[in-house]
Parts: sequence; structure tokens; C-alpha cells
Amino acid sequence: MDRTKIVIKTGLVWAIISLLIGCAQIQGLTDPKMGSQNRRIDELTAKLIKSKQTILALRDENKQLKIDKLRLMNTNRKLKKHNQELVMKIDMLKILDHRVEEKRKNYNNE
Repeated sequence: MDRTKIVIKTGLVWAIISLLIGCAQIQGLTDPKMGSQNRRIDELTAKLIKSKQTILALRDENKQLKIDKLRLMNTNRKLKKHNQELVMKIDMLKILDHRVEEKRKNYNNE
């Protein structure tokens, strides 16, 4: 008996749902203005989805550009550091060269 009641209740619920869906479809067919509005809503929804996809693509591109900028900044920083080290080594070599030249002159003069 319980099973029969469940089946009957389920059937009634589906009958009501089917009736409401049928009425909604008939209402859409009888009112052409509503149909054109529905089409307009569908078009706007499609545009919105496309815009969201474009925004997501731009965000991804923006993230990649920021990562690339950070990489360039780090590379630039490393290059400046190496450049400073090279300048210091060149200066040290110049000083050594100057001293060697002085010693050679002194040695040649003696």
C-alpha cells in the first residue's frame, strides 16, 4: 500500500510539472513579444558568455606579462650586479697594470 501511494504521488507531481511546462510553452507561442524578448535575452546571454571568455583570456595574458616583466627585472638586476663586479675587476687590473708599468720603468732606469 505504501508503494502504491508513493507511485501515485510521484505520478501526480510529474503530471503537474508537465502541465506547467506545457502551459509555459503555449504562453510563449501565444505572445510573440515574449518570444522576441526571449531571443534577445538569449543573444545577450551569448554576448555575456563571450565577454567573460575574453576577460578570462585577457587576465591570463596579463598574468603572463607580469611574470615576464618580473623575469626581465630579475635578469636586469643580475646583469647590473655582474656588470659592477666586472667594473671592479677591470679597475683592479688597471691598478695592477699601472704598478707593473711603474716597476718595469724603475727596473729599466736602474
